[in-house]
Amino acid sequence: MILGFYSAPINIRQSAATAAGATVFSMRNSATSPEIIYITRIELLLAFDSATPATRSTQRYDLVRFSTATPTGGTVVPVAQMWSGDAGTQVTDARFLDTGLTTTGVVFNPPFATIGCPATDATTTKYQRNDVVIALGIGEGFCIRLNTAAIVGQSLMGEIVWCER
Repeated sequence: MILGFYSAPINIRQSAATAAGATVFSMRNSATSPEIIYITRIELLLAFDSATPATRSTQRYDLVRFSTATPTGGTVVPVAQMWSGDAGTQVTDARFLDTGLTTTGVVFNPPFATIGCPATDATTTKYQRNDVVIALGIGEGFCIRLNTAAIVGQSLMGEIVWCER
């Protein structure tokens, strides 16, 4: 069995106040994929770079699986192969938008994790998931959604790593 490993960077800074429930990142296994996507690592750094302290509270993101439709809009995220000999990825749609992707028709599963963003400048929180694989079947996806409203200056950086087989 040959495995291909891939990575998608995450680099999101909230440029405007954004409502709870907005989807800020998504990636989806193609609806015609012959492979299952196994997310093997999620590593995120959450921080604030500016905001009015009086308006801050701990911000939270939900990590969620989805199906049925694909979020649209935003900016396409480039997928990197971890080895030059890997075949092209089956994740043909990865994107982000800090103010929220369009999610018409998307069916979201319950969150499998909620992670918090610190409410203090110059403070970061690291989230890392390595040991429990998340499997995405044909046409299924993974996304990051705001659990609470976001404010300007909140940021999320890191990567998602997966293999396909």
